[in-house]
Amino acid sequence: MNPALLHQVEQRIREDSVPTGGTHFAGADLIITDDPERSRHDGDVVVTSHFAGEISWVVGRMKEVFADEIDYINKLTFYPEIGRAARAAVESGASRTDILLAIVDAAKDFWSNRPLTEQTEFQKALERLRSTTYFAYGSNLLHEQMKERCPEAVFVGAGSTDGYRFLINNRRDNKRGVATLASDSGSKVFGAIYRLTEANITSLDKCEGVASGDYEKRTIEAIAMENGETFDCLVYIDPCTELGHPRPGYLEKVLRGARDCGLPSTYINFLESFAGPEG
Repeated sequence: MNPALLHQVEQRIREDSVPTGGTHFAGADLIITDDPERSRHDGDVVVTSHFAGEISWVVGRMKEVFADEIDYINKLTFYPEIGRAARAAVESGASRTDILLAIVDAAKDFWSNRPLTEQTEFQKALERLRSTTYFAYGSNLLHEQMKERCPEAVFVGAGSTDGYRFLINNRRDNKRGVATLASDSGSKVFGAIYRLTEANITSLDKCEGVASGDYEKRTIEAIAMENGETFDCLVYIDPCTELGHPRPGYLEKVLRGARDCGLPSTYINFLESFAGPEG
């Protein structure tokens, strides 16, 4: 925790000097918005308020204050928890100051109730060796589907890989409409980075039809959007790159997954362009 920054944030809230406007926070199952019609998914904690900019600013500062404590697992509990505190304050008709302080109080309470054990560098390295990172770009972007296929999978975050382009192919066995990647030096593909166990990989091999030649396993370099960390990721690629249309319901899964993972809106618009007569 950064006590000095925490004190500065609380002081700015009480002095009513929190900046307005700015990007609204969306990620880790928490959405902050001033638009009642904002799209969301089941399980999202949504805070709708005229103070969405200020609330987002405080949430961002809590991310900085507790940067040493937040990881890719507990963030899916932490952000919704402080979001629920903000939503309760908004729904009670509290003032802007009280709403923002409620977020800070919830963040402090969250960590005060969790004794922290710091991993050594050796333990962190061992954890990485025992798992495999995987880059998803199609329907496995959808968290719900990944939980069914790979219950132990851990979502690391959104990422991207250079030198490939996304496409929907026309499968040679007439099973139309699945995603694959084609080599393209001038393109970039966004997707999800997961950590998988060996059992997860065995499950995905079956789901992706590796034994029958539907998909091939390769290794690519992916870059995390959040912090620029690079990963050597397992990826499944269908060698068939003949363009086709998405099969019914497939593109909808890809788009829901892209929003699950917080992929850039411009890239989601690009994915939407693949909708065709069979989508």
